[in-house]
Amino acid sequence: MSLYFFIIGVSLVVLALLLTLGSVKIEAVQLTSDQSIMKNIQFVIYENPTYGFRIDFPKLWEFEVAENGSANPVQVVYFYSSPNDENLSGDFTVDVEKLRGEYSIQDYVADTVDQYRSHEGFKLISYSLNNTLGGLRAYSILYNQNYNSTVNLTTLEVGTIRGNLVYFIEYYAFDKEFNQNIPIARKMIDSIGFINSGYGQSNLTYGPPNSDHQHASFAVVLNNSTIDFSQNKYQLRSPLIHVENKEGKTLHRHASNIPLIHFFNTLGMNIIDNCFVLDNGTKYCSNNKMKLTFYLNGQQVNSINDYVVRNGDEILILYGNDSLPKIRDRLIMLNQAIKPLFPK
Repeated sequence: MSLYFFIIGVSLVVLALLLTLGSVKIEAVQLTSDQSIMKNIQFVIYENPTYGFRIDFPKLWEFEVAENGSANPVQVVYFYSSPNDENLSGDFTVDVEKLRGEYSIQDYVADTVDQYRSHEGFKLISYSLNNTLGGLRAYSILYNQNYNSTVNLTTLEVGTIRGNLVYFIEYYAFDKEFNQNIPIARKMIDSIGFINSGYGQSNLTYGPPNSDHQHASFAVVLNNSTIDFSQNKYQLRSPLIHVENKEGKTLHRHASNIPLIHFFNTLGMNIIDNCFVLDNGTKYCSNNKMKLTFYLNGQQVNSINDYVVRNGDEILILYGNDSLPKIRDRLIMLNQAIKPLFPK
């Protein structure tokens, strides 16, 4: 959630752009059908290994990189076609925010919109929770607000949650110029890709699709109910790591160094602050009576987020107050090969 966007008279701070607008709904805004603007534009790549993303941007545009890496949210990079602050014809920013608490994407959007309502002239045009950004489930918010007494600013924000980090991008312009750079915005957003797990997490570089091929058995059991990952809404959500063929017990990793949390993030799920967050926003958090626990190949581990699955792995994520014999039975059901690890 950012508070900076249109501060009058203050030069826009350094930020970064990463998005995937091909799936973003821009309701109530008529997009230009003139694609001629793209014909002579050459794009180059901006890559930020610290925050783990890359994005294409027009070669003739300029960008500024953040100086204050300790801010939260941190304003990573800012792309612009004109250095004139009074000519906002379509600027792009990328921010990264570290979450404080067990936020679902639904919680985050609700808090963000509530915060924006305090901005002068704020008007929510539309929002959606069914977008994608860099292959992960994402939200979009389209709104406008006063820039000064005579001009309004329209902003499209798209964001996603990766572990304990929120990545959000903003495309904003004066109302009359908003449509002008939409084709460029689409191109930039579609180009977004995550190259590692991001700041403060694993810095292993993700491999491209088909750079590896591993399989693991897994199950997520919450209050004695096992999530059915064979449902169509969970199938083939990412070319990097997924479930497929209408089967939900085998995890397929098709790229090197992709952590397990990436799979859950593609579905809109998350593991954060001792909580498992479902795609509908429901949270299962450890407390005095119930515990969230993780088992890898029959052994309990403290965390599973950054683990890169390998052939033959058995992974169990369990929330409840199960006894050791019941946990053992669940593990045996997951894969008979781990039975010797839990002798009676």
